[in-house]
Amino acid sequence: MQSLTFLDLSNNKFTGSLPQTLANATNLQTVWLSVNQLTGGIPQTYQNLVSIQWLMFAGLNLNGSISEIFGGMQSLTHLDLSGNKFVGSVPQTLSNATKLQAISLGGQSLNGSIPEFFGGMQSLTLLDLANNRFTGSLPQTLANATKLQTLNFNGNLLTGVIPQTYQNLVSLGVFALNAQSLNGSIPEIFGGMQSLTYVDLSFNKFTGSLPQSWGNLTSLSYLNLTSLSSVTGSIPKALSSLGSLTSLSLTSSVGVSFDTASVCQKTWSVCAAVSTAVCLPSIAMCSCTLSACVNRSFLSSSVYIY
Repeated sequence: MQSLTFLDLSNNKFTGSLPQTLANATNLQTVWLSVNQLTGGIPQTYQNLVSIQWLMFAGLNLNGSISEIFGGMQSLTHLDLSGNKFVGSVPQTLSNATKLQAISLGGQSLNGSIPEFFGGMQSLTLLDLANNRFTGSLPQTLANATKLQTLNFNGNLLTGVIPQTYQNLVSLGVFALNAQSLNGSIPEIFGGMQSLTYVDLSFNKFTGSLPQSWGNLTSLSYLNLTSLSSVTGSIPKALSSLGSLTSLSLTSSVGVSFDTASVCQKTWSVCAAVSTAVCLPSIAMCSCTLSACVNRSFLSSSVYIY
């Protein structure tokens, strides 16, 4: 089918491997095969799909290493390989696909360091590497991808601190870094990231106090600081004035205290407003010290824009 530009076979029960002959449909711009029961690897012949823009292979049972061929797909803008069984590292050749806007590789067994080359992708708006086995520190160069709107690294094995250079990510709306071993102080830079709506730093090893600058995040609707047991001090009073904040979780952040009645009242009203939340305030301590505020509306394993 030489005239075929769009193929969507997603959400079916197709089995077997990806067809080699699909590479002959060289005018294809969109291939959507997500959520089937396909196995095997991605054929090398797919390097012939030079017009492809959307390649959506999520939720299959594909395995092996991620193919080097994507670097030659110069028209590629959206790549979703999440929810497969790929192993190994992200190939360096992916950096050649300079038009990529969205990369989703979450939910498999990828390892190694997060590649520095992501920072050179000037069109990138979404990067989802959640629930893999990436190690090392957060790449400094990622700060150069200034169009990023969604950054999801949840559930990896990252260490070190959040780079100060991330203050350059002024378009970032979703910043998800839960379940790592990140340490050091939570940086003040978040206060300058005015587009942030969703921040999840839970289950890390941060120390110090919560930044006062968070009161500047007027668009923030979700803040998860669960199980930051080494963070101390008071909740910034300015958080109580954030009218957009609808979900705040501080479960087991035992070093954090509430210093004003306004913050306590805000925290209680936020929890009460979320139907999936369960709040158990300790009335004996300021009527609102929230010995437990269990909020179950966490970010899913992957963040999608499509």
